[in-house]
Amino acid sequence: MEVSPVTGTDPYFSVTLATDIFRDATHDRSLQVAALIGACGHFPTVFKEGGPHFDHPIAEELRHRLTGASVPLWTDDAYDPALAATAIEPFRPRPTAQGGNHG
Repeated sequence: MEVSPVTGTDPYFSVTLATDIFRDATHDRSLQVAALIGACGHFPTVFKEGGPHFDHPIAEELRHRLTGASVPLWTDDAYDPALAATAIEPFRPRPTAQGGNHG
């Protein structure tokens, strides 16, 4: 999996998947969360202070969500992309029929 920022007028992220996992991407929560973590890893460069997307509404919404969850922003040395991803999209394990947990 490769996650790359695309920064035109509106920033977004392009996810490239290997063909053997592509068919699972629409329902495999682990793949979706991995892609989100990858995108969060690019926040420090995509939404950097003084950059063209720093004040973009998407950046503002992300700052609001992370601040509301008491998660360090990408401008902070303590920023953690995985922690940011769970603040944006909470990880909620659910029991499986086998009695284990499945995310």
